[in-house]
Amino acid sequence: MFGRKLLTKLSRCVWKVLNLYLTQAIAYDDAKAGAAIAVQSFGDFQNFNPHLHVLATDGCFYNDAAFMACPPPGTAELEELFRYEVFKMLKSEGKITDVVIENMMIIHYYALSVWDR
Repeated sequence: MFGRKLLTKLSRCVWKVLNLYLTQAIAYDDAKAGAAIAVQSFGDFQNFNPHLHVLATDGCFYNDAAFMACPPPGTAELEELFRYEVFKMLKSEGKITDVVIENMMIIHYYALSVWDR
């Protein structure tokens, strides 16, 4: 990341993906997911290591109080959606171009990954 202010936008990318997955897995229009997302940044200029810790519901609340669990998402599915949102955000901020995105999509880019344990 080129600026620490983008870390907030990175957490919004995570929330967008999680919320989309969870609310679409529930058959209720008023389904509400929940999550707490903590931004962590370690290292200095050369070793900057931003990452997120996420604690999320494994389902959604609906009808004001009921809760329905969702099937667990596939890690690959979440990674693909997360990668898309992050690239879109960085491009809209003028930090990367389509060429950079294409090059990063050629390789399995572990820096944009999901670990679900």
